[in-house]
Amino acid sequence: MKRILSISMIFALVFSLASCKGKSNSDTTTVPAPVIEESTHSKEFKDESGRVIFTVDVTLPQIKDNCDPKVAEYINGVALGIFNNACDFAESNLESAAKSRSPWTKTVTFETTLLNDRYACFLVSDLFSLYGDIPTLSTVCFDIQKGERCYLNDFACVPEDPEGCFESFLNDILAPVLPVRFHNPEYITEEVLQRLDKIVDPDNFYLTEKGMGFYFNKNNVHYYLQGNYKVTFTWDELTGCYQLPE
Repeated sequence: MKRILSISMIFALVFSLASCKGKSNSDTTTVPAPVIEESTHSKEFKDESGRVIFTVDVTLPQIKDNCDPKVAEYINGVALGIFNNACDFAESNLESAAKSRSPWTKTVTFETTLLNDRYACFLVSDLFSLYGDIPTLSTVCFDIQKGERCYLNDFACVPEDPEGCFESFLNDILAPVLPVRFHNPEYITEEVLQRLDKIVDPDNFYLTEKGMGFYFNKNNVHYYLQGNYKVTFTWDELTGCYQLPE
C-alpha cells in the first residue's frame, strides 16, 4: 500500500525549501521538489454475516525524499487522516449500507495541478457510489516558501481590495469567455452571468504551470446539467485581477 498525495505533500515542501534555500551556487536558485510515492489504502466493512457492505479506497501521496523527515512524517500523517475520515464516514453509514444489495463505495483520489519549489496544489476527487459517477471536488494549495496554505486573495493584484479583484475577475474575465468556453453554451444566459458570484466559489481555485484554474458544479448553472466544469486562465489573461507574488 503506497500512495499519499494530498494536503500533506505541501507542508513537506514548505520546510524542505527552507533547508535547501541557501545552497544556490548559480544565478538561478534550483530547489528540488520532494520525491513522492503514491500510496493506496483500502478497507472493507462487513455486517454480522460477514458480507461486505462498504468499501473505502483512498489514493494519497507519501513524501519519501528531499524533505525534512519530521515534516514528511507530519504531512504524510495529514494525508493518512483523509483515509481515516473516509473510514469514519463509512462507519457512520453502515446501518444504511447494510440494507443495500451491493456494497457502497467511497473512492478518493488526487490530481497534482502544480508542484514546484514555491507552490503545491492538488485537486481532490471524492466519489461516493450513491452519487453515481459524479465526484465531489475540492482543492488545496500551499505556499511552500511561507509554509502555509494559500488562498485566492493572496494573488489579488490589489491586496487592499481582494473582494473587488474577485468581482472584476467574474465580470471582466470570466463572464465574456464563459459563453464560448462552456461546452453547453446555450445554458449560459444573462441570468447565469448575473449570478456568477453564487456559481463560482473563490476557494475552488488551483494553480497550474501557466496560470490559474477554477471549477464549479454545472448543476449550479442549470438543474439539467451534471458534473463539474473546470476553466483555466493564463496569468496574462488575469492581469489586473490576479498575479503571482514577487
